[in-house]
Amino acid sequence: MNVPSSLSAWCSALLLAISGASQATSVAAQCSFLPGKWLSSGGLTVRQNLDKAIVAKPAFAQWTRPAGGTSSREIGIGIRFDAPCGGLVEAGPFVEILQNTLTEKRQDVRRYGLALEWQSRDIGAVNHTWSPFFTFRLGGKRDRVMNTDAIQINVFFTPIARGVAGQLRGWYRPNVITRVPAFGGSLFDFTYAPTVGLENEIGISAPSGTDEAGRTRLSTDGVVEVYPLATLLDSRVYLRVRHQFRHEIARWNAEGTRSHRWFEAAGGFYLVGHAGEKQTAGVEFGYVNGKNPEEGFLEQEITTIRLVLRRTP
Repeated sequence: MNVPSSLSAWCSALLLAISGASQATSVAAQCSFLPGKWLSSGGLTVRQNLDKAIVAKPAFAQWTRPAGGTSSREIGIGIRFDAPCGGLVEAGPFVEILQNTLTEKRQDVRRYGLALEWQSRDIGAVNHTWSPFFTFRLGGKRDRVMNTDAIQINVFFTPIARGVAGQLRGWYRPNVITRVPAFGGSLFDFTYAPTVGLENEIGISAPSGTDEAGRTRLSTDGVVEVYPLATLLDSRVYLRVRHQFRHEIARWNAEGTRSHRWFEAAGGFYLVGHAGEKQTAGVEFGYVNGKNPEEGFLEQEITTIRLVLRRTP
């Protein structure tokens, strides 16, 4: 196996992620993984992306089989079942299926493992107006298009604020719904979520004749979601803009571009529930341009119309 000199930098970044995961493990010690308590806790999460807890994208599935043609599928679903923990911790196993055979550049990825979300302090306390929110993930990744397997160790951070939900004076607070008032109601509500993290990928199998690759990416993610005429429409209509940037700060046995951008613009409406409810279903229109190597999404530009579903504990 050919390992270049950048391995030391890659190992340093990996150790940082492992250190964060070690801290998460000590936090998770307060969780109960007994089957009886686990199944009765009701901690089922269903959505497309499980990496971030805030402004979560709903799950979707589509299957097409033209007469006399080959069937095609598009699936984006993540399922996690959280064990009962303390009020500031959620942890449990997860599985994700990300597949798209409708486009020229196919996507077919399976991810699975353990995830932990930790809000490090209680923002309900009088002296705490905000809290760091950490997401830790340890698991495997199978890319059926590239025919590779890898271990992933990811750490993400976003701030969440106590805020004053529904009041414009708290507009700058992240992960808080802010209302822009007009005519005794809402002109629109909005929220935004900035996230930064480290994504570590350790190759454990690769196609014959090639070496397993390792990468550590610095990841930034910014998402803004707007609910126009929220009072009149009961927060059932939404618009979302999202931009992700990744840069490989260390790698070995890996080639290609180090930096990757991914942009999404979407809008939709809920047929069941609304933005503030735990169970929703609706229709979403979307546009995506860029590359997301974490999810096996190759460089391309697509537009979509989907039926979507989301459930949170």
